[in-house]
Amino acid sequence: ATAWLLSPRKPPIRAAADATQWRILATTLNCAEQSSVKALLGEEQKTSLEKWLPRGADIYAVAVQECGCWAELRRTVEAHLGPTYALVSYEKIGEKRVRGRIAVAVFARKCDVDEGRVCEVTTKKMLMDVGSTGKGASTKGGVSIEVRVGGRSLCFVGAHLPADAGGRAQHVLRNACAAALLGGDDFVKLQERCHVFFLGDLNYRAVPIELKHACESTLKRVAYAFSKPSKTAWAAATRDDELIQDRRSGRALCGFREAPIYFAPTFRRVPGVSLPSRDADAAALCEAYTLFKSNEGAATVEEALALARRQRTPPAQAASAAGLRYPSWTDRVLVASPPADDAALELLAYDAPEFPLQSDHRPARLRCALLREPPAETYAGALRVTLDDLCFEPSSDDDAAELDRLLFCLVPGAPAA
Repeated sequence: ATAWLLSPRKPPIRAAADATQWRILATTLNCAEQSSVKALLGEEQKTSLEKWLPRGADIYAVAVQECGCWAELRRTVEAHLGPTYALVSYEKIGEKRVRGRIAVAVFARKCDVDEGRVCEVTTKKMLMDVGSTGKGASTKGGVSIEVRVGGRSLCFVGAHLPADAGGRAQHVLRNACAAALLGGDDFVKLQERCHVFFLGDLNYRAVPIELKHACESTLKRVAYAFSKPSKTAWAAATRDDELIQDRRSGRALCGFREAPIYFAPTFRRVPGVSLPSRDADAAALCEAYTLFKSNEGAATVEEALALARRQRTPPAQAASAAGLRYPSWTDRVLVASPPADDAALELLAYDAPEFPLQSDHRPARLRCALLREPPAETYAGALRVTLDDLCFEPSSDDDAAELDRLLFCLVPGAPAA
């Protein structure tokens, strides 16, 4: 009985969202500084939005980076969702030192907003000076929105972390900026009260240690995983991902969880070019990615590979300096839940939808389900089940009275034995 008192059972989560759960869709997209929605999504805006943000969820969180058309995009998404949805809140930063807007918007069913089941709690923004990237922008940063959903709080943190640029690998700086955006030591307090969604262009790279051509490394493994999908195949495909490695070693985003990655790298895409069919080989996948940027030291991918291998620096830094551009999963959505309420949030689907897009990124999208009511399981319920399972029977009326007294002291309102 003591063990149950200390560790009451968590309520079960169903395999898919139903009427007892909030359906949540959280997504992030780097808009590549496109100045209008038409320039970003192309002529088929309606089709693209349906593929990116299918209707039916209860809560939508949309994060963007390098967005040159934020106000228009926000209105376009609201119009796409229709009159049964309402904008709950949004936050943005977009000072002159930031390339485009970094922003997050949260939408919910209008009936839930009108009746107070979903409401804004607070918003925050943070700029971080990380030095020049060579394109006139010296700042990254993030914004956050905390909303009340039923009896729980959700916090959506949209981030744009430092990129590798100018021959410099910014791996360590990314980790430091992620920690700063989450509030450092204050994150523990945030996680105690909120389910925290950390989403954005996190810029973590997947540079193979052996510095092979992408056709012989990352994209070769991705092509194999597409043709013969399995957990093992996708684990091999993502083995060079910096964020996966850092989370395993405890260097970054401790306490967060991420659904398995079963999709192609979201970054270094050729704008407007779709992925080939899932049975395509690595060579065909390479056509959808930019693998090299010419510089003074190398004019071809082969020359860049040879240059990178001669450098006595870490692979990521050598690759960046030589002009190599490895396909990477830079766009991510991770979640951290209160320890006492971890079972209430289930990650259902994690993907990168394909649609015509004039950006070198593709959106990452997480769909999950959150129990509508706080757990009904109580210590009293846990005690009742435990005692029944043990077939506990007081040996006398005095023992029964004493047990009732103890139970009432521990859990007021507990049923009599």
